Amino acid sequence: MVNRLAAHEIPDSPAASEAPAGRQRADRPRKTNRGSLPAHLERIEQVIDIDDKACPCCAGTLHQIGEDVAERLDVVPITFRVLFTSRPRYGGRSCESAVVQAPAPARIIEGGIPTEALIAQVLVAKYADHLPLYRQAQIYARRGIHLDRSTLADWVGRAAWYLRPLRERILAELRQAERLFADETTAPVLDPGRGRTKTGQLWAYARDDRPWVAATRQWSPMSTPQIAKRNGPRRISAPLRASCRSTAIVAMPHLRGGASRCNSPVARRSGVLPHLWCKLRDSHANRVSA
Repeated sequence: MVNRLAAHEIPDSPAASEAPAGRQRADRPRKTNRGSLPAHLERIEQVIDIDDKACPCCAGTLHQIGEDVAERLDVVPITFRVLFTSRPRYGGRSCESAVVQAPAPARIIEGGIPTEALIAQVLVAKYADHLPLYRQAQIYARRGIHLDRSTLADWVGRAAWYLRPLRERILAELRQAERLFADETTAPVLDPGRGRTKTGQLWAYARDDRPWVAATRQWSPMSTPQIAKRNGPRRISAPLRASCRSTAIVAMPHLRGGASRCNSPVARRSGVLPHLWCKLRDSHANRVSA
């Protein structure tokens, strides 16, 4: 009680009572997702109705005068199933030499257990959702499916072999771009026979001409990684006719040296402004410390 009285007796300070007009926070409506669930999702209707439709007042039959509806977002966890395939064999009754059977469907992994959908799930989880293979193996183990990480890695490698035409198509479209973005990051790569790993460079190339309203065909941003040495950009820029914006200045001498050191006569290297800002920041920091 004393604290409450004391709080009422102490007047508000001028700084607290007079808030600056320019710093007043505008009242913004709270963002909600009500009523904005995508229309393409499957709708499962559930009707919750009363048991007795007799009026509690007049005992007459009730009739519907309205309803209250609500939508909730639901999810079905990943469900594994077994596709059982049977191929009956047929033979003639009067002869024993002819045996007729439908051919077996082609598989990505001959004699393996995964379907194309399962392999696609592993690829999307690894490369799109950044879920390592050992974590995927743990998720499958909770469902009673024990798959070794090496098995999943073999699936990924075999799927990559089938995706090579798609990769070549993407590279061809990247080479036709007017502007090309390149970036690299280092990653340890196995080096058999040396007893240790070597440093590889994971190059990523992307194309997005939408900000420039290019006259060429509009494509969504595309990228393709390549594990290579320092000549990674040289491999993609053989027929390159674009200006390349790269974040690896040292690793791209053929683009830094002009068209004479590049296989393409019209390829040139464009800089990245954040890198120039970093150089100025470091120079200023060295000058202040000196």
